[in-house]
Amino acid sequence: KKKIVALQSSNEKLTIIKHLSTHFGKSYTDGIANIYEDSTEMQFFEPFHILVRNLDKEKRTEIYQLKRRKEPYAHLFKY
Repeated sequence: KKKIVALQSSNEKLTIIKHLSTHFGKSYTDGIANIYEDSTEMQFFEPFHILVRNLDKEKRTEIYQLKRRKEPYAHLFKY
């Protein structure tokens, strides 16, 4: 993710990695990444699990714990 942000000179929080795959014996990785200009577009187009997957580990575990307890967690998605 950091390499893609550096190559495209974009904001790391607005860059979403959807899929990465490395085929056996190949020296490169194929993938899909979306770079958004603002957070409202990103939250509208990306599903919940993709948004959570692209957060750091501490926030991700906190969101999943709050979701299991059925407590509000939207405040953790501020960009």
